[in-house]
Amino acid sequence: TKYQNLKAIHKTNDPKIPVQEIKMDLSGYMGRYIWFINDVPMHEAKPILIEPGKRYRIIFINSSMMHHPMHIHGHWFILRNGHGAYDPLIHTIDVPPASTVVADFDADASGQWIFHCHNLYHMMAGMGRILRYTTFFEELKDTKYESHQKHADGQSKVVEPTDTQLNAYLEHAMAHPPGLYKATFLDLGYDPFNNRIEGTFKFLLGSDYNKLELYSKDFEVNQGKIEYADLDIFYWRLISQFWAVKGGVNYFYRPAAKPYWQPGIGIEGLMPYFIDTNIRAYLHSGSVKFDIDLSRDTQITNRFFISTGIRSILATKTVTQDEVGSGLNQMRYTIKPYYQLNPTLALFMQYEHIQTAGALKSIFRSHGEAAEEDSVTFGFTVLL
Repeated sequence: TKYQNLKAIHKTNDPKIPVQEIKMDLSGYMGRYIWFINDVPMHEAKPILIEPGKRYRIIFINSSMMHHPMHIHGHWFILRNGHGAYDPLIHTIDVPPASTVVADFDADASGQWIFHCHNLYHMMAGMGRILRYTTFFEELKDTKYESHQKHADGQSKVVEPTDTQLNAYLEHAMAHPPGLYKATFLDLGYDPFNNRIEGTFKFLLGSDYNKLELYSKDFEVNQGKIEYADLDIFYWRLISQFWAVKGGVNYFYRPAAKPYWQPGIGIEGLMPYFIDTNIRAYLHSGSVKFDIDLSRDTQITNRFFISTGIRSILATKTVTQDEVGSGLNQMRYTIKPYYQLNPTLALFMQYEHIQTAGALKSIFRSHGEAAEEDSVTFGFTVLL
């Protein structure tokens, strides 16, 4: 049933009562587990102060792509759907994607109340507020507590609230508090035709917007010997719903004459058409090397996906001893069907074609290495 069709049987309110408007823009980062009201998560927001006896109008504007059933404690919404005094009373109102819903409520219940999205993971990820009456502190001071301690006369004792008890009222445990959060991605596969292990590792640790990133892309272990491996140790900063910038140092192990450190910067995120993007640049021995990685996952069934990717490596100067060539170095093309056993574990098969070009191709030939390579790996992906 559409909200426009709902009408109360009896009069619910006087629509002529003056209102004070409160705008609530509902938004969030769908892939980041951060949700906002007015661009602020709950743990960073101040309470919304309301005065007893007044009517407030909430204007919900959903700028996200998910539904938000907004729930108010201690009060009833008067859903403004065009029936005036017969507008229905509701305590949870669904706000569909890209829509606006208007509702009033009367400030007729003193105290402090939580106001949140009833999609509970949205609430815990920040989509909530505290409604606090302006008379709240005065009411707390007048509150009496019955002590549960036993006295000689067998009666409970009425005492004034302590500072600890008062402060307990001011804290709200809903939504995640500020703190450090971690996420780990491991993609590990085995190529039985070349007896080689390949994988990608990513680890993030930090707050909502600032994190430490450890990232190693396409490391290879061939017959027990590391053939290719490097590790980004970057500061990662979220700048929008879809994009993060990063920078720090990279430890490059192989293929190189000897391991070395190099500074690097990058940007990663989601382009239109759900194209995952990871672009990095490094400076080593006067050469700037660019690593451009693009991929897209296409969902075929509820659990079956096909990931396609293209990766390009370029450099501005040849560094022969570390197998870096000027111009285009490599193109890597991948097709990776995978099946999700659950949201954190998937099984995959991956085909990859590597094409070496330009100065790096000449370096490979001088070392007796192949300029082209095809591989098939079988493995699993874990999210923690």
